[in-house]
Amino acid sequence: YPGSPQGQMSPPQPGQMPPGQVPQQYPGQMPPPPPPGGRLPPVGQQPPQQQQQWYSSQYGFGNEEAQLRQQFAELDKDHSGTINPQELSQYKGLGKPIGVDTVNKLVRVFGGKRGQIDFQSFGYMMQFIRLSTEAFAAFDPQRRYMVDAPAVAEIMKRQGMPIPLPTIVATVKASRPTLPEPLMIDLDLFIEISTHFALVKSVMEARDTTRSGTLQLNFEDLCQLAADLI
Repeated sequence: YPGSPQGQMSPPQPGQMPPGQVPQQYPGQMPPPPPPGGRLPPVGQQPPQQQQQWYSSQYGFGNEEAQLRQQFAELDKDHSGTINPQELSQYKGLGKPIGVDTVNKLVRVFGGKRGQIDFQSFGYMMQFIRLSTEAFAAFDPQRRYMVDAPAVAEIMKRQGMPIPLPTIVATVKASRPTLPEPLMIDLDLFIEISTHFALVKSVMEARDTTRSGTLQLNFEDLCQLAADLI
């Protein structure tokens, strides 16, 4: 990572964040987040569809708005004011187009049932990608563009989604059945599984109306839940 300290960082042990600053030239990174107060309007001033989403209290774009508007305009090919899955598939901020499965899940997380991402949702999505990329980079000081499964579990925990390591491993294997042991996850796969867990969180919160952290499901409910996650 250009500009990062040399000779001061060693590969992180599973579950440990390495010291030093996060590299600044990792694919997909955007400028540092704005200072407190430089975020989106308070929840009460947001469009109704955003007020109940878990990510609305975590992500904003503040000083990055001009850059985001340019990126949004470049993707909004039909000038509709929203981005659909086909348009989002052209995003190359990670060095190449995002995979179809990841695109569809990003749209479902940040576009909801509309299947379209407006500019405000786009800001949330880009912060999600940026913060995920920076978290990945912090565990990859040698710039191998690979981290192990325990590192992924720790990253998810620090992002507010504590996923057990066996679940991380099962998810990676389901997505990449031929990936050899020991499992090493590249940035593309990390964004893919991060998006999957973000979708799980969105589906969970949509159904957990009492915010109890649990769901009671019959067989029909389970089938519908499974369909929501495909």
